[in-house]
Amino acid sequence: MHYGIDYENAFWDGTQMVYGDGFPVNDVTAHELTHAVTERTAGLEYADQSGALNESISDMAGWDLDPGDSTMGEDLSIGAIRDMEDPGAYDQPATASQYVCTSSDNGGVHTNSGIPNKVYANLVDTIGRGAAAQVRYRAQTTYLTPQSGFADARAAFVAAAGDVGASATSVAGAWQAQGVTATWQPPC
Repeated sequence: MHYGIDYENAFWDGTQMVYGDGFPVNDVTAHELTHAVTERTAGLEYADQSGALNESISDMAGWDLDPGDSTMGEDLSIGAIRDMEDPGAYDQPATASQYVCTSSDNGGVHTNSGIPNKVYANLVDTIGRGAAAQVRYRAQTTYLTPQSGFADARAAFVAAAGDVGASATSVAGAWQAQGVTATWQPPC
């Protein structure tokens, strides 16, 4: 659905995708569609770590559909808004030690999504995009639950790797490289 005049965003509202002018581009469309899938599968709550995972999983799917570069939204009139390989380029943390404790943006769902985004970039580099996408989708639809945090996501991705025949060791290593251990929790 087209939304407003000069509205520079897009969103899934629980029943439909909504776009401002110029926002139905490939990676953004895949991102919003994936919010719908997440809502109907993992049901990740849109706050704190689970909300950051919700945003990140949508970015992962958007990048899978538009793999020509590592940025999200590069075809928008406002330009790219995130970078999967270099979250810091858009003021996002890339490692667990940089996790941002905040009450804004539902506990930093857009900010902290940079950590699992970088994990996914690691996965694409180590196991390939096809296997990474299979792991992501299997984790999203089978193992993640509404309140999953980053350590839970690590376990979900590792379990999913075994299901789809990918290297569980490589998947665990992709999370470990960003400081997400099996027991990691944010400082807040």
